[in-house]
Amino acid sequence: MGEPHLSPPDDVGASASRRGPQGTETGAFLLHIGKLSVAGTIGGLAECMAAYPLDTVKTRMQTSEASSSGGALRCFSTAIREDGALALYRGMSSRVVASMLAASVLFGANGTLKEVFGADSSQPLSGRFMLAAMGTGVLEAIAYCPLELVKTRMQVLRGSPAGVTVWTTGVQIYRHHGLFKGSYKGFSSMLLKEGIGNTVYFGSYELCKQAFGGRSTGGAVRSGGGGAHRDERQQQRQEQAGIGPIVAAGGCAGVLYTVATHPIDTVKSLVQTDSTKAPRYRGFLDGWRQALAQGRRRRGAGRGDGVGGGAGDGLKAFLGLYRGLSPAIARAFLGNSALFVTYESVLDVLGR
Repeated sequence: MGEPHLSPPDDVGASASRRGPQGTETGAFLLHIGKLSVAGTIGGLAECMAAYPLDTVKTRMQTSEASSSGGALRCFSTAIREDGALALYRGMSSRVVASMLAASVLFGANGTLKEVFGADSSQPLSGRFMLAAMGTGVLEAIAYCPLELVKTRMQVLRGSPAGVTVWTTGVQIYRHHGLFKGSYKGFSSMLLKEGIGNTVYFGSYELCKQAFGGRSTGGAVRSGGGGAHRDERQQQRQEQAGIGPIVAAGGCAGVLYTVATHPIDTVKSLVQTDSTKAPRYRGFLDGWRQALAQGRRRRGAGRGDGVGGGAGDGLKAFLGLYRGLSPAIARAFLGNSALFVTYESVLDVLGR
């Protein structure tokens, strides 16, 4: 396969005719990917600041042995009453770093992979676009898993244990259990979640934004051809639409990502918060099996017969993996709206 012809983003279009040496093309590409990473980093910070307390409530509901029938508001009020309002922000420093790192990897890697696979943001249902999105999820899981582990463990702490910080928790995990069994505990869950989730996430964002009248994201330096220059009237309509399509599309993408991956995320939370001295789960598949069994037992206890059976109970046990969904959806819409508005705004400032 020949060397791809790299064209700059729209803002650099004036210099397109002057490009000749391959080094200039590579420089333009690296500059563009750098802009995506910077915009993603700042967007990740905005997402975390907007939605972290809801993420804490979601994690507590997922890992609670008790029935989640009380709902998110009950969990929220219980956390404040028993542990104080600041408990909802416990582990946030880890999440801030993780969100900024993840978003930087997310958008930088996605832009790179879309160029490698020749994907176009205006065709989010194409195989190449989906492959780039899935590959982005794999890279995100590798970069994000140790920080996600620390964040999740901090969120389920009860009370205010002295001397327990994000740093001490991370160091203790690594020192006692090593890299793969310690810091990367729950990695298979993360890999599955992010691989599936990012395919849904990027595709739904572009589809929703197009449906709402927004412009396609400048995910990579576009290859030459008809897509290099937008129709001027269409571009004017898109610019007049403002941030509305971005808010709606970002929120919808976050919600769809959450709905698609929440059962996997529930098992991930169970595995990552499991006891290190006497682990209950042997990995993702065992965690999935036990989570379903727990759901069946809960259904049986609710009826008073202590047993569960039949396809109906199996479905209800699976739906039990969606506990904590309501705060997760609220967090997803709020956080991802903030992320994409910030991301797109920073790209506009930097020049796409």
